[in-house]
Amino acid sequence: LTNLAPALKKPVFLRAMSLSSVLLFSSTASLNQASFLQSPDNQLAETGFNQGEELFKQGTTESFRNAIPKYQEAAQIWRGINNRRREAEALSRVAAAYYNLDEYSKALEYYTASLNLCRAMGDNSSGEAHALNGIGNVFWATGDPPRALENYNRALELRRAAKQPLGEAYTLVNIGSIYWTIGESERALEYHRNALSIAQDINDTRAQASALYNIGLVYAARFESEKACQYYNESISLQGANNDLRSEPATLNNIGLVYAGLGDEEKALNYYEQALSLRRKGQFRPGIAITLRN
Repeated sequence: LTNLAPALKKPVFLRAMSLSSVLLFSSTASLNQASFLQSPDNQLAETGFNQGEELFKQGTTESFRNAIPKYQEAAQIWRGINNRRREAEALSRVAAAYYNLDEYSKALEYYTASLNLCRAMGDNSSGEAHALNGIGNVFWATGDPPRALENYNRALELRRAAKQPLGEAYTLVNIGSIYWTIGESERALEYHRNALSIAQDINDTRAQASALYNIGLVYAARFESEKACQYYNESISLQGANNDLRSEPATLNNIGLVYAGLGDEEKALNYYEQALSLRRKGQFRPGIAITLRN
């Protein structure tokens, strides 16, 4: 299990960002905006944005790359017609795509631009929380837990105040992952279990899978192999149903690590091979390299 941490650089949530943005941002529509929303320019931006969403949901390196210009074009159109809320949302999606490509400086640039735009509006706490959470993700991935935790906690406050349980659940998972990183496993479990409870209450299977995975990760790091596999397997059943080509192979890979630590090389190899197959399907080169190394 000594290779457990390198097996997954980020919490599973951070690869599960293909959720519809409407869940993360305040609705842009109201009755008095109907004519504006049906304008040709706005419809063109919406079409491009939705094309970006479909590409993003495919979860491959190529699809993330192809989604970026769709989001950028939508952001540019919305900027031109002064739809700042949707512009901020599109910028955040560009950031998420770059994040999934491991291009962290560009991800931080776009998350920061989205955050600044949300704050300038003064009435978009949900968009602000989403950008803060994304910035926390970048700092987590680049090895700066204190700054990641600072941004996550600010996002959590906003999401709780706005009564956004889904966003709250994901941010709780990320905070738990920070505590796992710095060796505070009991505190990590507390946050992950709270996230799981919320995800179950709202019946969101992606959030449940994320929390279950991360609970398994904590137990694996504590060499509690049976519990680790229990939670990993619960997570896999949901990841597979959601066609999550990033999270499912990460979980399979880590189950392999558990069995390797127990000396069961045959079972470990079986899980590594399953993980490798899915990672090749998702064209995720860093993950492929990790599994081949294992």
